[in-house]
Amino acid sequence: MQPYLSPLPQCGKFTLGTMNLGWTFDRTTEFVKVVRAAMERNIPLHTSHVYNNGQTLNIIKLAFKEAPTQIPLFIAKIYCYNATQIRLDVEEVVERLGVEQIPIAQLAKNDHRHREIVDDVLSQGAMYQQLCQLREEGKVGHWTFESFQKFAMDANSAVDNDLFGSISFYFNALERETDTTSWEKISRKQLPIIALRGLSGGLVEPINEKSAGKPGKPLEMIDRRKQLEPLFEQSGCSSWSEFSIRFLVSHPQVKTIVIGTGSAKRVIENHEFISNTHCLNPEVVSQIHHHLSNWADQRTFDPDSPYV
Repeated sequence: MQPYLSPLPQCGKFTLGTMNLGWTFDRTTEFVKVVRAAMERNIPLHTSHVYNNGQTLNIIKLAFKEAPTQIPLFIAKIYCYNATQIRLDVEEVVERLGVEQIPIAQLAKNDHRHREIVDDVLSQGAMYQQLCQLREEGKVGHWTFESFQKFAMDANSAVDNDLFGSISFYFNALERETDTTSWEKISRKQLPIIALRGLSGGLVEPINEKSAGKPGKPLEMIDRRKQLEPLFEQSGCSSWSEFSIRFLVSHPQVKTIVIGTGSAKRVIENHEFISNTHCLNPEVVSQIHHHLSNWADQRTFDPDSPYV
C-alpha cells in the first residue's frame, strides 16, 4: 500500500455540514451551540477554511475550546492546486482549530475541468510527496478524493488505479456527481463513499423551492424532483428528506451522509433519524439510479468554464 494511503476512519452515518455556520456575526453564539450539539453526540463535522471567509473555522474553534475532550472526527476540504497549497491548507486548519491532525482531508478544487493530482500521484510527483509527508507527520489521517462529473476522466483514472481509499461527491436522490462509468466502477469496487449534500442543499424538500437558482442550487433540481414523484409515492416515505436519506442508507458503501443545518435541534433530529432508519425497496433504489444515470448521460459542459 502506498505510504499516503490509510483506511477511512469509522464515521457515524450522519456528518454535520458546517457551511451554514458563520454567515453572520450576529449568530456566533447560536452557531457554536450547533457545533456543541454535534460534539456532545460524537457526530463528525465537515468543514473548510474558506467557508464564510474563515468564520466557520472560528465557530468550530470556539466550540472545541469550550469542550476540548469532546472534539469529534472531522472532514476538512484541502485544495489540491499544487503541493505548496496542500500543505498550506492542512497547516492552516490544524493551527486554527488547535488540533494535531485532520482525521479526513478531502482533496478538492474549484476548477472542475481537471485534477492534476491524479497524474502527479501516478508519477509520484510533488503532490504525491506532500501527501506522503503529511501522513508521516501525522497531520492527516486519511485522504479522500472529491469527484465531480466534469473531470470524469481523472476520476476514472483515480478509481482504476486505486489511488485513494475513499471518494467524496454530491450524492442524494436528486444528484450524483459521477458519470455512469465512474459510478459503476465505484460500486463494483465497493469504494467507501462520503455522500456530500445529502439533501441537495435542501432542494429535496418542496418547501425550499424558493431557494432554487441561487449559487449551488440549480433550478433543474426542481424538475428532477418532480420526475421522482411516482417513486416517492411508491416508497411510503413521509417526506422527501426521508426519501433521500433512506436512498443513501440503502448503499452499504456510503459511510457517512453530510447534511448541513444551522439548528442545534435539527442536528439532534437528523442524527436520531439517520441512525435508526432503514433502506428503501431495492427496486425503488434501482429506479432512482436509472434517473440519475439518464441525467448524467445527458449533461453537457462548457469546456471553458471551471464550474459544473
